Amino acid sequence: MIRTSHDTARTKLGAFPCQDDFRSYGGTCNNQENADWGSYNKALKRIGSGKFDPAFLPGTNDFPADGMPNPRIVSRILFRQSSSRLSVRQVTSMAVFWGQFIDHDIGLTPDSGKTVFEERMDIDIVEKEDPFHFRHGGKLEFARSRGVLDGKACCGIGIAERFPRDPINLQSSFIDASHVYGCHRERLKPLRTFKDGQLRVGLTHENGEHLLPKNAVSEIGRKVENAQSSSDNHFVAGDIRANEQPVLTSLHTLFMREHNRLARMLVESFPCWQDEKVFQYSRKIVASQIQQLTYRFFIPALLGRRHGLRQYRGYHNNVDPSIANFFSTCAFRFGHSMVPETLTLLETGRRAHSKSGTTLQSVFFDPSFITEIGIEALLLGASHQVAESVDCQIVDSLQNELFKNATGGVDLVSINIQRGRDHGIPKYNDAREMYGLRRKRSFEEVTSNHTLAQILSSLYTSVNEMDSFVGGLAEDHIEDSELGELFHTAVRDQFTRLRDGDRFFYKNTDWPLDMANFKPVEELNRESLTIQDIIARNSGGALRKEDFDENVFQKA
Repeated sequence: MIRTSHDTARTKLGAFPCQDDFRSYGGTCNNQENADWGSYNKALKRIGSGKFDPAFLPGTNDFPADGMPNPRIVSRILFRQSSSRLSVRQVTSMAVFWGQFIDHDIGLTPDSGKTVFEERMDIDIVEKEDPFHFRHGGKLEFARSRGVLDGKACCGIGIAERFPRDPINLQSSFIDASHVYGCHRERLKPLRTFKDGQLRVGLTHENGEHLLPKNAVSEIGRKVENAQSSSDNHFVAGDIRANEQPVLTSLHTLFMREHNRLARMLVESFPCWQDEKVFQYSRKIVASQIQQLTYRFFIPALLGRRHGLRQYRGYHNNVDPSIANFFSTCAFRFGHSMVPETLTLLETGRRAHSKSGTTLQSVFFDPSFITEIGIEALLLGASHQVAESVDCQIVDSLQNELFKNATGGVDLVSINIQRGRDHGIPKYNDAREMYGLRRKRSFEEVTSNHTLAQILSSLYTSVNEMDSFVGGLAEDHIEDSELGELFHTAVRDQFTRLRDGDRFFYKNTDWPLDMANFKPVEELNRESLTIQDIIARNSGGALRKEDFDENVFQKA
C-alpha cells in the first residue's frame, strides 16, 4: 500500500512552481493544469469507463478466476517452444532489449511480497511431471501487486471491499530517462559526482571506457535498493532492475557514458556554467535522444510505417500520458515472446566473439559477465541478431529458467497470465471492445492457424473467456507489423499519449539560443541521430559506425 507522493501533493499546492526548462525527476508538473498526470507513485491508468474491467465490479476484492484455466497448464500446453521461429520482418534483438529498456523508463509496479500488506495468489503446480512440482513444492509463489491508497483504492484493508484496487506505477510515465537518473533525488544523489555535471563511474574497461559503478559504499558513498540483490558486486543505475540481463545493463552503461560525454562537451563549450546547469542540460539531451531513437526507429519496427503513429501536431495539455494498466500488464509484454534463447556477441568487423552463444538463463543478474567482456560485443551482437517472432511461443530461459540464479527458475508466461488476473485486466473480447475493436466470435477468427485455434478451444470454454495476454499473442499480425490488432492498438494508443501529452517532448523543445550550434542539439533538431552514433562514440574505438546496419532495430 503506497500513499500519493508528497512531491505531487506539494506541487498541486504550489510549493514547487512548474519549470519550463527542465523536467522534474518524478514527472510531476509536466502538465501545468493536472500536475500529477504521468507522475511517479500514481495508479496505472484504466482505459475507458471500466465497464468491462473485473476490478470495477461491485464488491470485487479478487479476480473472479473460477473456471479459468491454470496459468502453468496454459503455459506448458500452449507456449512451449520446440524450435526457433524468427521475425519475418527481421526485427532485431536490439529492438527487444530496447523495449525492455524503455519499459523500465516508464513503469515499475512492485508486488506486496514481504510487506505487512502481502496478499498471495500462488499458482498451483498440478501436474506431477512438471519439473516445477518438485522445484517449487507444488506452488509457484505469486504475490499480488501493491495498490494505491488515495481515497479511492487500496489493498489489504476493508476499503478494498467497496472500491476497485489500482496497481501503482513507481516510475514516471514519461520517456524521460528516469531509469538512467532515478525518479527522485534520493536515488539520483549517490549517482552524481556534483562536479562538472558528471555521473559516477565504476571500473575502467580495457578500451578505456567506464562501466557503471557498483552498489558499494566505496563507489557511491552508500548502498541503494536493487532488484534481487543489493550486493556490492551488482551495478547501480537509476532503476533497480539494471542488472536483470547483460544487454539491458549494457544500455544503462551506454547512456551513463553518453551523459558524461555530453557533460564534458558542455563544460568545454560553456566554461562558466556551474555543475547543476551542466548536469541538467546533459540529462535533458539524453532524455531527448532516447525519445528520438524510440519514435524514429523502435516504434516503426513494431507497428510498421503504414499503420504507425499519426503525425505529431504538438503538445496537448488535455492528453493524459499516464501508463495504462492494460498496456503495462498485458500489451507491452508481447516482447517476452521475442526474446532469444542465446545471445549473439560480435566484435568489430562482425566477427564472432568467444562468448557468442551464451544462454540468457546463465547470465540473469550476473554483473560479472559485463565486468569480464564489456558492453560493446553485446550491443553489436544484439544489433545483428534477428529476434523471435511475436507468437504463443516462448524460449525455455523465460518459461522455465527465468532468474534461475536468484530464484531457482520461474515461468514468465504463468506470471504474466496471473498478473493480468491480479490487475483486473479485461478478458480478450472485452479488451478488444474497450479499445473500440470488433469482438471475435470464435477462435478461428482470432488466428488463421487451425492448430493454434484448436489448442485455444481446448484451454478456454469460449473466446470470451480467454486471457488477453494469450489472445493478444495468438492474433494474426497486422500487415507490415509485428503485432496483432489488439496489442497494436494498445501500443499505438500508449505511445501516442506519451508523445502528445509530454510538454518536454523533444519536438516541442525550444533550446537556448547559445546552444543552437551545440552539435548534440543540432543532431536532435535535424533528427539525424542513430543509436550506432552513440555506441561508436562511447566504445573507446572498439566499434565503428560502419560495424552496424543502417537500422539496428530492423534488418529488412
